[in-house]
Amino acid sequence: MSFLTPLFLLGSLAIAAPIIYHLVRRTTRERTRFSSLMFLLPSPPRLSKRSRLEDILLLILRCVALALLALGFARPFLRQSPISDPTAAQPKRIVILVDTSASMRREGVWPAARATVEDVLRRIGPTDHVALYLSLIHI
Repeated sequence: MSFLTPLFLLGSLAIAAPIIYHLVRRTTRERTRFSSLMFLLPSPPRLSKRSRLEDILLLILRCVALALLALGFARPFLRQSPISDPTAAQPKRIVILVDTSASMRREGVWPAARATVEDVLRRIGPTDHVALYLSLIHI
């Protein structure tokens, strides 16, 4: 697998952001006012050694979303190996245009056109590219 824009894979480094957010964020608890504590100065909460991750599923989903976003912007594609036999014929590109106008309604014209298309399709090789177009303009 190769990438058209591999520098976008550096965006996968953004996976560290949700992990840091989960480790740093503090849960706000409901504050209860006590009359005896009203006159004390507020002190910042103490950091405890308890740095465990909460909502691990949410953390994993955020990391996966960022990784998929970086991978999508990198535009991965699969390389096709060239034909192993250099003497083999190059693949043909065939375009078939079938007229579907009112003139094809004459007796025997439509079955003849269909037989011609089927004959062409029988003769194509496994590496050939075929496009079938129908004219849909009726004047």
